Amino acid sequence: MKKVIFLIFISFFFQISQAQSEMTERQIYTELFAGCVEEGDEYMTLGVQFEYCACVISNMSTDLTYDEFMFFVEGNVTTTINEKIDKFAEKCIEKVYQ
Repeated sequence: MKKVIFLIFISFFFQISQAQSEMTERQIYTELFAGCVEEGDEYMTLGVQFEYCACVISNMSTDLTYDEFMFFVEGNVTTTINEKIDKFAEKCIEKVYQ
């Protein structure tokens, strides 16, 4: 299930990468959150989905550097960034299903 949710994030990141040049960092995070909730996971309730998405976005905003974040949004995925995102997803899945 973590891989499905991670893939949702990846697909949404690529969708906003073209528009990011006209958006502020806050707007990008807001769009990522909305996309995460919208794409969702059929096995999560809406409340759990909101909590999960908020957790991942919060981790991204505090644990990715600005350069890492922008690099990722632009579709330039690196092993280091992928590892960080995987850790965020894992941590947040554990948090919402405690």
